[in-house]
Amino acid sequence: MTIDQIRFFIAVAEHRSFSDAADHLNVSQSSISKGIIALEGELNLVLFDRTKKVVVLTEAGKTLHPTAILLSNTCQSLIQQARQLNGKYMDRIHIVSYPILSQYGLFDLFQAFEERYPNIHIAVEEPHDLDVVRMLNRNACDFAIVRDTHIAAPEYEGIQLCNDELALFTHADSGFAPQKSVAVPELSREKLLLMKEGLPLHYIALKACLDAGFEPRVAYTARIETLLGLVRKGIGSALLARTITNIYQMKSIACVPVSPAIPCNVVLAWKKNRPFTAAMQIFCDYLTSHIY
Repeated sequence: MTIDQIRFFIAVAEHRSFSDAADHLNVSQSSISKGIIALEGELNLVLFDRTKKVVVLTEAGKTLHPTAILLSNTCQSLIQQARQLNGKYMDRIHIVSYPILSQYGLFDLFQAFEERYPNIHIAVEEPHDLDVVRMLNRNACDFAIVRDTHIAAPEYEGIQLCNDELALFTHADSGFAPQKSVAVPELSREKLLLMKEGLPLHYIALKACLDAGFEPRVAYTARIETLLGLVRKGIGSALLARTITNIYQMKSIACVPVSPAIPCNVVLAWKKNRPFTAAMQIFCDYLTSHIY
C-alpha cells in the first residue's frame, strides 16, 4: 500500500469518476485505475461499484474512506513537520487554498513578501477542494484562502485579498451575449452549469437563484475547464467568478455581468482561537498594508 494509492482512492471517492480524479491529481487515468486495483487486491476488498453511470463507494469503501483521509492528512502533516525540522528558514507559514492563486495574482504577492522577509517562508498547499476548510477547522494550517462566504461564521476572521463577483458565461450566439448585464431572475428557464458541490461558487450561485425565487435548472456540475467546454458547445450557461477571464480561453464565450452584483470575494481566513506566531502577524500586517 502506498500513499499515492490512498490519494487515488480519496480522489475517486470524491469525484465519483476515474477520469475526473486523474484530471484533479494531474496523473493518467491508467495510473489511477492500476493504483485502485492494486489497493483492492492488497486489501482483498472491492472499494468501488463500477456498474453505475458514476463510480460509487461500496459499503467496504464507505467504511474505509474516513480512515484513508486520516492517513493522507497524517502523511502530509509528517512531511510538513519534517520540512520544518530540516528547512533552512527560521519561520514558515502554511497556507491551504483552492486552485485560484494564479487567477488573482497572489503568487506575486507572496513572492514580494518573501523578498521583503527572507527568513519567513510561505508554503502553499492545494489539497482536495473539500479539505481546504476541513484543514482550517482542524488547525492543520495557519491560513486558508477561500471565498468570503466562509468567514461569515463567528469562529473565523479574515483579510479580504481580492474583489470578485459572479458573471454569466454563455455562448457568444446566445440571447444573453449582447446584453450589458443579466439579472438572476432572467435565468429561471436557462440550463445552468455550476461548479461542483462542495465548492463555494456552487453555493453562491445556487443561493443567488433561490433568493431570486426559483430553483435553478442545473444541467451539469463540474470544474471550470469542463463547464467552459460545455458553454462552447451551447449546452448551457455557467455562473462563475468574473476573473476567470484572466486565465482561461474565452473563444466563443461571452462574459455577461450579473446585476445587481453578487460578490464572491477572496479572503485569507483563520480560526479566531488559533494562536498567532510572530511570522503570522508579520504576514497579516504586510497584507493589510499592501492591499488596503
